[in-house]
Amino acid sequence: MAPHAWNTYATYSGFGQEMGRKPYFSSRMPPSAIAQWTLTGMLSEPQIPLRVWMDHPRPPGAYRNPRWPKGLCPPTPRSAGFIHQASQWCGSRTDVVVSNFAEACLRSYESGLEGISVHGEVTSRILAWKLNYLAMRHWTYHPESTLEEFTLAELAPRLDGEKDARAFAEVMCLVEEGKLSPDQGLKTLRRIRRRYSSRNSRDCNLTACHMWSELLHWNSLKKYTNRSIAHGVAYLV
Repeated sequence: MAPHAWNTYATYSGFGQEMGRKPYFSSRMPPSAIAQWTLTGMLSEPQIPLRVWMDHPRPPGAYRNPRWPKGLCPPTPRSAGFIHQASQWCGSRTDVVVSNFAEACLRSYESGLEGISVHGEVTSRILAWKLNYLAMRHWTYHPESTLEEFTLAELAPRLDGEKDARAFAEVMCLVEEGKLSPDQGLKTLRRIRRRYSSRNSRDCNLTACHMWSELLHWNSLKKYTNRSIAHGVAYLV
C-alpha cells in the first residue's frame, strides 16, 4: 500500500553463520522491508578499550570476535541494527559505551546495514549518555573513524577547543583503565574549576564545567560502581 515507505520488522535475534540460508520469515516479507537485527550479543564483550580507538578506525579486536567474524552479513535484502547496550536490558543505564557504538556502526556499515538504533531511555544531561549519543551521531556519519576524530568533532566545541578536548579524552581512557587516582582526579578538578571560574573568565563554559565535574566524580566513585558513571553530580562550589 505504501511502496515508498520504510517498513521495518524486528527479528529479535542477531544474524550468524549457523543460519546458512535465507530464513523463512524473510521470504514472507516484501523485498523493500527492512529487517531490524539485534546486534547486542554480536558486539565484543568486554567492549574494546577506548584507547585502542584513539588511532585505529578498525581495531583488530573487532574482527577477532567469533560472534561477528569479518565478512558476515545479514541474509536479508535490507537490514538495520539495534543495540541494547547501556540500557536496563544490558548493563546499566549509566554505562559509557562509546566503544560499543563505534564498533556497532563500523561493523554495520561494513556488513551493508542501512541504519542503527538504540534505546533512548536516558537524558543527555547525564554525562554517560551525552557521550553515548555524541558517539552514535559521529560514528553513524563517519563509521570508519577514530576516537581522536570524535574528540575533535564532538568534544572540542563543548570543551573550549582541541587542547581541552584531547585532555578530556585522555582522562576518559585513564578512568576506564583505572589509572587515575582519586587524588589526581581532585587536583584536575580544582585546576578545571580555576580555569572556568566566572571570576577568572568572562565566558564561563557551564557545559564544560559540568562535563569535567561529572567525569572526575565518576572516577572518585569508580571503586564503588566499578563500571558506571553514577547519577550523582559533583557541584562546582
